[in-house]
Amino acid sequence: MTDQVLELFSCEEFSQRAVDLIAAAAMEAVAARGRFRVALTGGRTVQPIYRHLAAGTGGELRRLLSERTDYFWGDERLVPADHLDSNFALARRLFLDELMVPAAHLHPMVTDPTDLATTAHTYEQELRGIFGGELAHEGLPVFDLILLGLGPDGHVASLFPGSNALAEQQHWVTMVPPPELAPQVARVTLTLPVLNQARLVMILAAGVERIKLARRISEGEPGTGDLPAARLRPLGRLVWLLAVGD
Repeated sequence: MTDQVLELFSCEEFSQRAVDLIAAAAMEAVAARGRFRVALTGGRTVQPIYRHLAAGTGGELRRLLSERTDYFWGDERLVPADHLDSNFALARRLFLDELMVPAAHLHPMVTDPTDLATTAHTYEQELRGIFGGELAHEGLPVFDLILLGLGPDGHVASLFPGSNALAEQQHWVTMVPPPELAPQVARVTLTLPVLNQARLVMILAAGVERIKLARRISEGEPGTGDLPAARLRPLGRLVWLLAVGD
């Protein structure tokens, strides 16, 4: 695993560096396997990156992201697909619709607030159907890129400290009861074993306290080892992208 920490000093620099990493991962994946498979995130930190993809992506990268990319989600809140708290709705609104990504390339978590277990099972079955015979030797899917925000408590996706979901080793997708952090709604999330199979994981952090936390975790400071973000050890690269200027 390669662990890299990049500190960027403006929103423009932060967004551009993220887009450069996404572009490199996309071109490498398409050249090697014909498709780019990325799991998206929600939250505030990723929003300038999505806007940059919508406004500044042209030429070959635009074609790859619209025609040769399959979009998945690392986690989702159990809200309607058009709700302001929906991670799917956020990505569509900020860049997917602008790039005119075909619906067949979008694989959101279809949420059913009345049945978390079915929602998680359905998404896992969809992933199994898509990845099929392209699983790692551990029998897990391999994403080319997983984007993750860093929570104030060290959570990533919807894997919160001390939660049962964080300990899940058998399933690819699992349900999460409403956390203490807003929005306090139930979630569905990819599990840690799936996150750790990725070729590239990018953890995004902004704001003074989250930047401090990111540095503590990335430096292996004592007392941080059990935090969800500290348990990310992908087989590929782990990149911390820190917006220290915002």
